[in-house]
Amino acid sequence: MRRDQDGFTLIELLVVILIIGILAAIAIPAFLGQRARSHDTAAKTFVRNAATTMETHYTAGQTYVGGTALVLQALEPSLANANGMTLAAPSAPTAEGYALRVTSKTLNTFTITRVATGATRGRINRTCTRTGSTKGGCKLGGTW
Repeated sequence: MRRDQDGFTLIELLVVILIIGILAAIAIPAFLGQRARSHDTAAKTFVRNAATTMETHYTAGQTYVGGTALVLQALEPSLANANGMTLAAPSAPTAEGYALRVTSKTLNTFTITRVATGATRGRINRTCTRTGSTKGGCKLGGTW
């Protein structure tokens, strides 16, 4: 057998496989974190669209009362169901305020509330509740 044959030794192949395994171990968790963040970003966009639609509903009658999920979906059909997310029924919209909630695929819940009374009347609050992925877009303080 000739000693000068071209090719790779078994050790060289094992080293290459080991390097690929290390790179995969680094890349896969980073990818999964990005995926969770993208689901949460979609939920944030969805609830922002719902808030904009609620403001559109307000311009018609100068009140938020009656701004149910069905009414908002009639005004903006994309709110019916976007990537498995659902718009929770606005909790008792009043003449001056509302609260809209959307749950992400990561099970994090994003809320936009328009304060109806008090010194902060008219203020928009954005909060989130982390019940699912800790790698998503809901920060520990509950804001976004």
